[in-house]
Amino acid sequence: MLLLTRLHVLLPTIVLFWADSSYQGLNSWIQENLGWTLTIARHWWTGVRGFWCAPGQEPPTIPAAFHVLPRRWRWVVERSLTWFCRNYRLAKDYERLPETGEMFFYMALSRILNIRLEKHLELTT
Repeated sequence: MLLLTRLHVLLPTIVLFWADSSYQGLNSWIQENLGWTLTIARHWWTGVRGFWCAPGQEPPTIPAAFHVLPRRWRWVVERSLTWFCRNYRLAKDYERLPETGEMFFYMALSRILNIRLEKHLELTT
């Protein structure tokens, strides 16, 4: 809660917050104190106990294998850190000044953005 309060002070324009089901208890606190909307990422079949189907209609099947949840924050963060660590200077901590590390971080972000824009332009042409 302390971290989220400080984040709210630093970034006052945040209105939507994604989390997985382990943070479900923070929903009311986040809404009352920070004014954010907390969206819990879960599968469509979570909590389903049975199905109502029209006569002759097959009930939907619940997948048995592992499925990635949409917008699960741990996946987003881990994937982003993996992209940053593909850059050699961010994989190792060589910098003496934090400003230098921040500069390489921005360079890595611009590299990722350029790659995405290039793929987007290839698809549209």
